[in-house]
Amino acid sequence: MNDFQYYPTGEHTAALMWGKFQRPIRHVCDPSAGSGHLLRHAEEGFPTLSDEQIPWLAHLFDESDTNDRLRQRTLHWARKKFSGIKQKSVVEIDPRHHDSLKSMGAKVLGYDFMDVSSLATVSHVIANPPFNAGCAHVLHAWD
Repeated sequence: MNDFQYYPTGEHTAALMWGKFQRPIRHVCDPSAGSGHLLRHAEEGFPTLSDEQIPWLAHLFDESDTNDRLRQRTLHWARKKFSGIKQKSVVEIDPRHHDSLKSMGAKVLGYDFMDVSSLATVSHVIANPPFNAGCAHVLHAWD
């Protein structure tokens, strides 16, 4: 048995994480990608979550908005806010996940994030690092 510390990120947690981004995303990197749950949830528009569970949907409308058709179309579009990111990079230590990550359009930068020397072209980092090296991963991403 390996000790890769594979703990997939749940959809609700992923929505909360993506909801923290304020600036437009040019290039996102998941340095502990696993099988790509963080990217996949965003690409799919968080399908199992209610509108109330997605942070950036909460303030789209006020109670006086009555046009249901416009509301539904806007909510559908807003759910997919993070689905059109053109540049996605990942790092994943377990090679069994690489094909799945590539099929999502992600470029695999390597196996061990601690060996990646720079993320200079990346505008955003989203990560669920391994618990046994979480601080080291966060500090490395910060650099």
